[in-house]
Amino acid sequence: MEYVLQHNTVADTTINRATITNLRTTAIVLIGLFAIFSILLNIILLVTILLSRKLRSIQLFILFCNLTVLNIFDITFGMFIPILFIINDNSFSNMTFCRWNATLEQFINLELLMSIMLMAIERSIVLYFPNQLIFKRWRTLAIIIALWTIGICLAVPMLTHNIPVRPFKFRFNCNISRKVPILYPIVNILIYSSCIIIILICFAALLSHNNRYKNQSPPMGYTFEIHHDNINFSKLVLLLIILFILLNGPYIILNLFIQIQNSTEMITNDYVFKIPQDGDIMLNWLRYMYPLLAPILICVSCAEIWFNIQRCVFCRGSEAVPIRRYTNEQGLSIFRKEF
Repeated sequence: MEYVLQHNTVADTTINRATITNLRTTAIVLIGLFAIFSILLNIILLVTILLSRKLRSIQLFILFCNLTVLNIFDITFGMFIPILFIINDNSFSNMTFCRWNATLEQFINLELLMSIMLMAIERSIVLYFPNQLIFKRWRTLAIIIALWTIGICLAVPMLTHNIPVRPFKFRFNCNISRKVPILYPIVNILIYSSCIIIILICFAALLSHNNRYKNQSPPMGYTFEIHHDNINFSKLVLLLIILFILLNGPYIILNLFIQIQNSTEMITNDYVFKIPQDGDIMLNWLRYMYPLLAPILICVSCAEIWFNIQRCVFCRGSEAVPIRRYTNEQGLSIFRKEF
């Protein structure tokens, strides 16, 4: 038997505590920076679109507003709340608060996917049926409200005690615990799979149209400008789809897989399936990137939005550039007009 001197034990304990404190401080600072930059970019994008009558008239930009609102919710409940989680020694003193945190995360993940699905559908219809004004303003808002209602209905069951939740130390938030009824994750998998199938169909349709457009001689004049805008917007939607799948996809798949493995029907001998700590942390930080990169991608890809941001935020005046917009009567038109 070996004996350890007391001062060595105390020193080791002090070092461990100091290391944990430094890691917690680093995590708080990094998450705080991510949250501040992300929420500023999303608010700037949202305000820029809402303040411009020209940008508001484009149906795709209304869908961008929906995406930015969801990103703001995601930042608020996915980044600011984890800061409180870390400060509170990786736990929530109130389980009701923990349950609401898990419910809102479930809602936001599904709603983000459905919002991107709606963008893909809108782009496919515009490219293949340019004269069919299916996505009018009020109709678009009605569809958005319907999707929000679906997301709320699928997330509300998590507020009941039939679905257990608990804090996850290395995700800095709460999520579904073990012994959940297997029917709930199966329903979620079916919903996610349906959205992914629709997105893939639209993705293939957009790629096919873009390839066919490259092989054809481009039209001239007004028609060329309209088609060129549609192609650019379609490429932007494709990039948003890829970005969501790469950044949020692994985290969503991980959650659904763990819920199935630890469900009441699958769990045996109280064995709980867990993933390595590093994998949990990496996928969680990867998810934080989407609310930051999505508005940057939209601003960089849309000259009209960037021009209006310069005027509204940076107070820079410049010569008028063509601002294109949809109207119910004319579709996509080009005009030069100041605010």
